[in-house]
Amino acid sequence: MNGFKFVAVVRKYKKCPQCGVSWKTTDMYQELKDEVITIGCKCGWQIRVDENNKKVK
Repeated sequence: MNGFKFVAVVRKYKKCPQCGVSWKTTDMYQELKDEVITIGCKCGWQIRVDENNKKVK
């Protein structure tokens, strides 16, 4: 996955849907591993998506 696709997907998750914290803080995190992006928050919310923003189990 190239960097442009990673940034395009991560930008869609600017706020945590559970607690409302912004991605600009250090409370949210993004991780790329094996073509799967994991986006999460310190409150426990987490989503795993591929480069097309489709949910992955």
